[in-house]
Amino acid sequence: MTDSMDFDGPTGPQAGIISKIRLENFMNHSNLEIEFGDWVNFITGQNGSGKSAILTALCVAFGCRAKGTQRATALKDFIKTGCSHAVVNLEIKNQGDDAFKADVYGDVIIIERRISETTNSTVLKNHQGRKVASRKEDLRELIEHFNIDVENPCVIMTQDKSREFLHSGNDKDKFKATLLHQVDDLLKSIRNQLVDANELLDELESSIRPVQKELDELEVKIKNMEHVEEISQKVQLLKKQLAWSWVYDVDKQLLKQSEKIDTLKSRIPKCQDRIDRQTEGSGEGKWQRMALVPVGDAISVG
Repeated sequence: MTDSMDFDGPTGPQAGIISKIRLENFMNHSNLEIEFGDWVNFITGQNGSGKSAILTALCVAFGCRAKGTQRATALKDFIKTGCSHAVVNLEIKNQGDDAFKADVYGDVIIIERRISETTNSTVLKNHQGRKVASRKEDLRELIEHFNIDVENPCVIMTQDKSREFLHSGNDKDKFKATLLHQVDDLLKSIRNQLVDANELLDELESSIRPVQKELDELEVKIKNMEHVEEISQKVQLLKKQLAWSWVYDVDKQLLKQSEKIDTLKSRIPKCQDRIDRQTEGSGEGKWQRMALVPVGDAISVG
């Protein structure tokens, strides 16, 4: 039997909330389907009715190993007696700003884990039930996105882990039960990696400096060569301009000479006319002299 309790909280689209679980031939459940509320859910029942099996199924669906559940040594042990396979099917809400690849999965992400005597597989499906991914890396990416660590007692605390936590004799053991020491070890490991990375970075920077200096010198040479090339191009341009200036001067002189020639040509008719008049005048005087000479001679003789 399941009951859910609603609390005042965000009413908009939500992501990362388990909305439904379906079990088939899993432990003592032949066919079980439960719909969860958005907040707190209570599962009640008699001893041996399969309450812990539901929590175990959640861990298995999220990729937990059989030993990690403290209920079996191999996944095939979760198959109900007399059956050949088991199926755990989870539906997770995937809406709002925190949605995981909403364009791929849609409003609901389905995690389906199938277990047989020899193999097991995990498939991620979209809201239409179509297969999207099946790699462990894809499931790990989803779990990290929603920050679901089923092996951390602060996320899921089974009966065995709760006994270990409550009956622990000292605070150190309780701290260990929460697996926070793993986080502390991880932080220390990250800190050491950062130190090593900084040392490697300093070493690389030292080795890069001579190369950088040589590169800077080459850049200066390249700029100088570019400047020389630019000057050469300007010289070529000036040569062309000089050649064209000579052509312009010659054309200008030719134009002046042509104008002088045209002026002289325009004076030719006038000069020719004067020459013709002078020529005509000179001819009449000659004939007059030739005509007068015989007369004079005749007078002189008489």
